[in-house]
Amino acid sequence: MADGQRVIAANERGRVAFILRTTDRVPPGVAVSEGVWWLEHAPGDRTVNALTSQRLTDRGNGSTFYDTRVEELPAP
Repeated sequence: MADGQRVIAANERGRVAFILRTTDRVPPGVAVSEGVWWLEHAPGDRTVNALTSQRLTDRGNGSTFYDTRVEELPAP
């Protein structure tokens, strides 16, 4: 996949469209979504929150959305 390409991040919760940006500051095998787009500005019909769990952590009942496993796929 190449920088600027439209991609899909997918897991058991759903699929979300993104525009891929590559950098050597992110290790191989890691995807970063900086911030949350308003739906009207997202490249698809969902935002990254569609891929995250509603479960709370066992330490302080915090959010688990900082660590989510996804598969990156080329967009159709």
